[in-house]
Amino acid sequence: ASQFWIMLPEEMTDGSTIHVEFDYMASKAAKASTQAHGDPGNYLHSAIGDVNFTTEWQHFSANMTVAAEANGMKSIAFNLQEEKSATEYHFDNFGVWYKAPKEITELADIIVNGDMEGDNAECFYVTEQGVGGPFLAEFTDGIGVDGSKAIKVQSIDDVTEGDHEAQDWD
Repeated sequence: ASQFWIMLPEEMTDGSTIHVEFDYMASKAAKASTQAHGDPGNYLHSAIGDVNFTTEWQHFSANMTVAAEANGMKSIAFNLQEEKSATEYHFDNFGVWYKAPKEITELADIIVNGDMEGDNAECFYVTEQGVGGPFLAEFTDGIGVDGSKAIKVQSIDDVTEGDHEAQDWD
């Protein structure tokens, strides 16, 4: 099945506040649940709720308080295997703002290259069908909001429940 991860540059502690925003669309209507992971593939707890894809670009915005069960989370997984037929998913313009439990300061965006216009993809991972992973995602020119760069993740037909393989196609 297909999964996509936002990799956070530091561990989140329980009681922390996270605000997540991004743009997204798919080749058909599809739902993806989200999970808090340590490293990609290491499930801890639920995360930012469901993402409901349509064929038009949408903007996602959600807050999350890190639960005790998610203490030490370093990534947010998108479970793209919930749609059982081949679907192409696009992600663009990520921001994740983080505030530790006892900080008084404002939330700070911790995502590197969230607009995906540079070359650094260190905050974005996928797995590859038949190869394993997770691996750094690749940015594709011309598929993002207003023709910018974005990440494309392709799921396949008839994926098996519990199978967490994915493919990042150019």
